[in-house]
Amino acid sequence: MKKNLIILLWALAPVALLAYHYGPGQAGLAREEAKASIQAALDFEKKEQWQQAIDAYNEALAALPGNETAKRIQLQLARANARIYVGELPEAMFAMEHLLDEATKGDDQEHIQAKLDALTEASGNLAQKMYAEQAAQAEAEGGEQ
Repeated sequence: MKKNLIILLWALAPVALLAYHYGPGQAGLAREEAKASIQAALDFEKKEQWQQAIDAYNEALAALPGNETAKRIQLQLARANARIYVGELPEAMFAMEHLLDEATKGDDQEHIQAKLDALTEASGNLAQKMYAEQAAQAEAEGGEQ
């Protein structure tokens, strides 16, 4: 009897492993893929390769499981920040406004405040970039006259 039980358990072990692999294991694999894309995006940001960073953030967002909304919002904010440096200012501003709308819909005030702080910092970067471009344009126009 004991021998039959051990054989049965040994035969069922692959079934349990397959159930895990095709169930919660898929979310773990997706998180690992997203983590690798996030690390690549951060590396691109350090090298100031903003378009590649945006592409890596897009890959991370595509790989991230849908139930991780907080991480998804952080990635969208980082992507919007990178878009500022590429020169896609209107798109970045629209993305930040959308994130702000999402942040105010939540119930967790501490979480909302953290998002607002991050958005404030990112919008400050946006304003600095816009002012720098305006100054460069004014200087170029002044030099042409």
